[in-house]
Amino acid sequence: MLLIREFIRHILLEDVELCPIPKVIFMAGGPGSGKSTVIRALGLQQNLHVVNPDDMYEESLRAAGIPLQRGDLVNDYKQIKKKYNQAEEDNDADLLISLEPEYLALRAVMSQNMKLFATARKAAKEQQHEYACDRQSFLVDGTGGDSRAIRKQVRDLRDQGYDVAMIYIDVPLETSIARNNARGEAGGRQLHDDTVTKSWSAVNKNRELYSEFFGNNFFYIDASDEKFEDGISEIRTPVTDFLNEAENGG
Repeated sequence: MLLIREFIRHILLEDVELCPIPKVIFMAGGPGSGKSTVIRALGLQQNLHVVNPDDMYEESLRAAGIPLQRGDLVNDYKQIKKKYNQAEEDNDADLLISLEPEYLALRAVMSQNMKLFATARKAAKEQQHEYACDRQSFLVDGTGGDSRAIRKQVRDLRDQGYDVAMIYIDVPLETSIARNNARGEAGGRQLHDDTVTKSWSAVNKNRELYSEFFGNNFFYIDASDEKFEDGISEIRTPVTDFLNEAENGG
C-alpha cells in the first residue's frame, strides 16, 4: 500500500512546475480559542477557500428559528427529560400531563438541531471533496478534536499531491469558557461550559500528536489574552512561506 501511495504521489507531482501544488491548512483549537480571528489576521480567506461546518450550521439554525445559545437549550432539555422520566417511574400521571407539552416541544427542537448539525457536517465534507477534486487550495476550520479523522484526511490529501499544514491555537480552558460565554452574550452561538470543556480537552490531548504529524508545517499560537497578537505575528511569515512554496514540503 505504501509503494502504491508513493507511486501515485510521484505521478501527481511530476509536472509540479506546470501545475502548482495546492495547499490545505487545518485549524485546531477549542471553542473560543480565536480561530476566526487568526484567519482574518493572516488574511487566509484571501488565498484559500474556507470550509467551516459551523457557519453552515448557524445559518440553518437561524433559518429554523432555533436559538444559537445551544447550552441553554441542552440544559433545559436535560432537566425536563429527567423530571419526565422520574414521573414515568413514579407513575405520576398528573405530573406527566403537566410536563409533556414542554418535554415534547424541546425534544422536537433537539431532534431538529441534531439533524441540522449532521447536515452541515455532510455539506462541509462535500464542499471539501469538491475543492480537492479540482485541486484547489482550501482551509478546514474546525476544533481538531478527532485526530483519526484529520490524519486520514491529511494522508488522502498528500496522496493527491497536496501540501498540508496545521495552525494550532492554544488557549487556557478558563479563557476558552469566558470567550464562549462572551460570544453568546453578543448574540453568537454559545455552548454549555461542559461542552466547551469536553471539546477543549479533546483537542489539547492531540497537540503533541499533531506537532509530530505535521512536522515543519505545524504552526503553534499561544492565544492567551496577553500573548495572542504576538503569537499571530510569529507565525505570519512561516505560514506565508508555506502558501508560497513551489515545491512540496510534506
